[in-house]
Amino acid sequence: MKKAKLWDKYETALLIETFWKINEGISPHEQCLKELSNLLRQRANNLGLEFDDKFRNYNGMSLQLAAIESLLISYRAERHCSKMFSYMTDLYKNDRKQFDCILVEAHEQAG
Repeated sequence: MKKAKLWDKYETALLIETFWKINEGISPHEQCLKELSNLLRQRANNLGLEFDDKFRNYNGMSLQLAAIESLLISYRAERHCSKMFSYMTDLYKNDRKQFDCILVEAHEQAG
């Protein structure tokens, strides 16, 4: 079994989707992050990845959500933003069709 590592493009797409759900008031912050945590854990399980209790937990995702917000809303890359986050937020802003394909695939992997 492979160990889960850094955020990949599929997880990042799901995180961006969650950011907009919260930002647009579609769902409460806490509920969205719990749903995302469950979705990411299910995806990792489906892909046969090994993970522990800390994997994509609420507190960690809150920090990642702040990084996504800084890239999408303030348009500045924070020092703690990964290259993957920068890449995926750029894709979201400039090539929505490709971003949406990745997002659909991410949901399929978690399903």
